[in-house]
Amino acid sequence: MRRYCTSVFSFRTIRLGNPFCGIRLEFIDHLTCWLCFYADEGGLFFLDCKFPAEYPMKPPQMKFLSHVWHPNISSQTGAICVDILKDEWSPAITLTKTLQSLQALLCAPEPTDPQDAVVAKQYMEDNDSWATKAKEWTKMYAGPLDEKVGTLEGMGFSKEKAAAAIVIAGGNLEQAATALLSGD
Repeated sequence: MRRYCTSVFSFRTIRLGNPFCGIRLEFIDHLTCWLCFYADEGGLFFLDCKFPAEYPMKPPQMKFLSHVWHPNISSQTGAICVDILKDEWSPAITLTKTLQSLQALLCAPEPTDPQDAVVAKQYMEDNDSWATKAKEWTKMYAGPLDEKVGTLEGMGFSKEKAAAAIVIAGGNLEQAATALLSGD
């Protein structure tokens, strides 16, 4: 637990560089947190991060809750293909280093080692089309949080409930509204 606290403190004191420079860390409990990446296109991407009981001997489990059009992130499940979250993990790797590695991957895709073969193929064969679709997905699934919260507040939900529903829905406004309306 001490290593966990040190990693979190270290993370909170560092600012990561562009383009995914703004990152917010929200703890649900001492083993789970949500991370939010802010992209140049104005997107807010939610990342689920769970710390196993064996941390730091085992890596944190991370996946995107928001849909992301990226060769190394599953467009369906949010699974991330980055070596340090799998076979290259070492207990010496901090949360800050893990996020910096993920940031580097987001900025420089590795289409030859993809998580999503369809996205990787488009990235390699028609990069302009890939960039257009990535921007569309950013707008659709990772639009600014304040606008989404405001929309749900306009439907009569509190700001806190609206924000929580959007985070749980991975930034998807329609799913958040459906969950709130159904009482989930």
